[in-house]
Amino acid sequence: MSTTTIAVRVDSTLKRSASEVLEGLGLDLTTAIRTFLTQVTMRKAIPYEIAYPTSAEIPNDETIETIQWARNARSGKAKTETFNTPEELYADLGI
Repeated sequence: MSTTTIAVRVDSTLKRSASEVLEGLGLDLTTAIRTFLTQVTMRKAIPYEIAYPTSAEIPNDETIETIQWARNARSGKAKTETFNTPEELYADLGI
């Protein structure tokens, strides 16, 4: 199979943000673009709906804060608790 190069100009912030998301999915940008083009070819269409997001799809402030906390917890920057049994968790939650 012969290959070719595609050059695409995109905003640097968009590229960085997309790369971070893809990295979390175990993909690099090249693989994601290749996958997209493969799906376009197979489906003979764009492989997802293009629409304006609804308010339910846009994270609210609480969700954004929770996502940031989870990222900090994962990197060791936020305090987390561990429990040895489900009962310990339930007691901590008051249930």
